[in-house]
Amino acid sequence: MNKLLPLRKLSAQLLRNPKTRAGGSDWPGGFWSEGSQKGHNGFLFGETPLPAGQSRQWQWWEPIWYIGYGGFAVAIFTIYNAKPLEALDIRYWAAPRAAKELVVEKRMVTHTISQGLHTGRVPAELAEIYAELEKVDGEEEE
Repeated sequence: MNKLLPLRKLSAQLLRNPKTRAGGSDWPGGFWSEGSQKGHNGFLFGETPLPAGQSRQWQWWEPIWYIGYGGFAVAIFTIYNAKPLEALDIRYWAAPRAAKELVVEKRMVTHTISQGLHTGRVPAELAEIYAELEKVDGEEEE
């Protein structure tokens, strides 16, 4: 119990000190205070218009921001336009895969139907469709 006494004293001090709990006293009134501006001036971001003939000075981060966004836009435009059409159009890259899947599916259906034809468990309509498919496959191979 004696080992916890300094910790209890420290926690009691921290609870009694309002400046530390309020975020410090670096700014007037602490971090969570209202701020130093008195009311709104009605302009965007509180910037008043400059007198005629004067140009606004850029802040330190603005050139970095504009160059970054501009470079990103140019890079995206270049990459998008430099890509071959085959990489973007689904008809080009999906057709070979769809053809392979169709071959596999035909094999599965053929196997299933042929097993059913030999056992006599396939309805007559499916047997007709199977015969028609065999004719079409035979014409495609020639």
